[in-house]
Amino acid sequence: KMTPEPKTSTNTQLKECGSVLFILAWITLLQEPPCARLIATTSVFYAFIYAFFRKTGVFQPSWNDRSHENGAGWRSRLVGSVNALLLIFGSSLCFLEWPYNPVVEGWTGPGRVWSHPVTFASLFV
Repeated sequence: KMTPEPKTSTNTQLKECGSVLFILAWITLLQEPPCARLIATTSVFYAFIYAFFRKTGVFQPSWNDRSHENGAGWRSRLVGSVNALLLIFGSSLCFLEWPYNPVVEGWTGPGRVWSHPVTFASLFV
């Protein structure tokens, strides 16, 4: 027989969420400005995708007893699948850029301009 986990108060949840957001914002601001913008943009994109799935319920099963935990789990898997598709696409673009001449330009591209590896590597952040 499983005992339910004790519920945390809304105030505690807000403090935890605020702490995590503060740490993520601080880490993002430590990056170079173009990289920080890219990280912020991808974070907003994933938040938008998650909110879209939450609001519409698209690609989620319709069950009568939809709990918050089950819905959050489905949405998390959907966002993870979107991320995997983007990484597959990005990896393909990275391999298409090989071989680099000269080799030191592999991460930034000609003229020190960001190339596909930097863009899609930021998704791991």
